[in-house]
Amino acid sequence: MRGMNMKLTVGKIIEVEIMDLDYRGYGVAKYNDNIIFMPNALVGEKVEIKINKVKKNICEATVLKRIETSLFRTKEQAHLGSLYLEHGTFLQQLQWQKELTKKTLEKVLKKEINVLDTVTDYNEYHYRNKVVFHVLEQSTLTLGLYQNEPIKLIKVNDFSLATPFVNEMIKKINDAQIEIDEKKFKHIVFKNNQNNEYMVTLVSYEKYFKGLESLIDLLKQQPEIIGITLNIKPNDYVILGSKSYALYQENMLKEKQFYLTDQTFFQVNYPVMEKTYELIKENVKSTHIIDAYSGIGSIGFSLINDQTKEIIMIESHDENIKIAEKIKEENNYQQVTIYQGKAEDILKKFPAQTLIVDPPRQGLMKQMVEKMLKYQYEQVIYLSCSLQTLTRDLKLLDEIYDIEKVYPIKMFPQTTSIETLVIIKRR
Repeated sequence: MRGMNMKLTVGKIIEVEIMDLDYRGYGVAKYNDNIIFMPNALVGEKVEIKINKVKKNICEATVLKRIETSLFRTKEQAHLGSLYLEHGTFLQQLQWQKELTKKTLEKVLKKEINVLDTVTDYNEYHYRNKVVFHVLEQSTLTLGLYQNEPIKLIKVNDFSLATPFVNEMIKKINDAQIEIDEKKFKHIVFKNNQNNEYMVTLVSYEKYFKGLESLIDLLKQQPEIIGITLNIKPNDYVILGSKSYALYQENMLKEKQFYLTDQTFFQVNYPVMEKTYELIKENVKSTHIIDAYSGIGSIGFSLINDQTKEIIMIESHDENIKIAEKIKEENNYQQVTIYQGKAEDILKKFPAQTLIVDPPRQGLMKQMVEKMLKYQYEQVIYLSCSLQTLTRDLKLLDEIYDIEKVYPIKMFPQTTSIETLVIIKRR
């Protein structure tokens, strides 16, 4: 019989029913006063589990066997670290994101939030226009990705989120048995546009490494590859460094009016990105707009129409600024003014009623929030890639702003990464 205050210990085997999925895609169960988290479990499943970690009344566990299986289960959970939701149906993934977004916001903001249905194009696989593969530490070139539990780099010959061409290429590369210096050569990055043109970036600690010529020869045989670059990374803490060298043909990809290099930021799911930008366009209520954290201007440029009076772009990264200026010049966008620097340093009382922010994962800086409160823009449109920092920032902005709409964006199917679009108005 269960005791109400029964303490769970490491190694104990029990049966539980899954009642929820957390932000990691882990199943959540209650056992008396204990909350238990475990991978590879879906809502409604009854499972036999083994307790692995205990801290007060919070436990982590491993599923030993399923006693009852969810109707939403499609397979066992993938070993690759990014595919935390692939074992459930896509419709369940959409509902999970909507419910998690609503619960997270309402818990912190202490009010009911209007969270709309999750935005998607219903394409579950092969959607990524950028994929990074890591070089395994062995003498012949072998590409891989990180798996979870235990976390380690493993060889892969295909990846369900990559395009069919990329999957063909990683198998060709692995099969070629190219001898390399694995201490110098660290990553291969594939980028593509919707015309199925590819740019490949080789990432190394040095300008030359053993096997470079052989790899270039292999890549050049593919007509889809229109450019090869070499990027020099300074340390293990970053994927890409600031220095790149063209090795073969183009060092840029064209995507409609945009230009992409190895260092420019662009959403990895182009069709869903377009849907997101259409929602921004539908909700913008001003002809004077500030596009902060503008990158290459993908949001700002997409908003230009006959009624647009002014768009002010603020961006800090040199490469993004160069591309944005190029797009502005080629399209003769007279309405656009581009400022280089940190958004929190440059933002001021521009003649604008709508402020668009699309910050990195760390969210808005405290100084940025303070200026937004000071200048009291009529409308703020916040596109976020982190639900945690978004919630933190919205709590601060709650002083003078109200949330009108929240759109969960399924930018990354099969994963727990969450994109969110929030429409905010001044009280």
